[in-house]
Amino acid sequence: MSFLDTQDKAEQLGFKVNKDLFVVYNTLEQPLISNTALKREVSSILNRFQSNKILYPVGVQGLSDLSEKDSIGSLRQTVHDKCLSQFMTQVLWNCPSLNISPVVLDEYSPVDWQSQNPDKLNYWIPLHVSPVFRYMEYEEGGEHYTHYDAPYIDKENPLIRTLQSGVLYLTDNDVYTRFIEDFQDTLTFSERDLSDWKFPAQKNLVNFAVKSEAGKVLVFPHQLAHDVSKHPGGEKRIIIRFDIFYQAVGKV
Repeated sequence: MSFLDTQDKAEQLGFKVNKDLFVVYNTLEQPLISNTALKREVSSILNRFQSNKILYPVGVQGLSDLSEKDSIGSLRQTVHDKCLSQFMTQVLWNCPSLNISPVVLDEYSPVDWQSQNPDKLNYWIPLHVSPVFRYMEYEEGGEHYTHYDAPYIDKENPLIRTLQSGVLYLTDNDVYTRFIEDFQDTLTFSERDLSDWKFPAQKNLVNFAVKSEAGKVLVFPHQLAHDVSKHPGGEKRIIIRFDIFYQAVGKV
């Protein structure tokens, strides 16, 4: 898929762009869910990753440089898969509940859109699902403390970067992706502390939780505070983590 360089090119490819006042479809403020978008594809996607998996352990803070004292939070591997990227882009872009659409961002938006953006272009259009995926397995006791995701920024054009995280759940488990109150909503993005937490969040700080159910897709802005609840036991929790690329094409 070619990248979009101008508003005119965005229009040529079918994006609705009003050059005087852009149409706002999504403000990237909250998680969005589809329960059915990829339900039929769970087995084939699972087989795609499990046929040649080499997993490495990651701690409860998401770090791979573990000491003997550190608890293992999950097992994971990173895979580059252009075909899956193209397929998921087609499916998710046509899923109304996920609202993958152009966005207008401001200084309070929970995503890093201003760095390496000298003209502060704040109108971003979605390009595609990143071809870089993370296959992740959680076993009994596994979890991931509260953290913030980071963007992938294109080296040749920093106005192309990921703004949203995605989770495709491949198993049914009593484990939750939880969005945590970090009391930073009233701060601008540059004022926020985006350090990963070193302790589990208390239940009274959970604003919203999404249960692991095979075929469900979750999409949310990168820098919303979130965690993964502790696996209580039973079958492995398996997910695919992905990201969505956007490009800045104008200013409102």
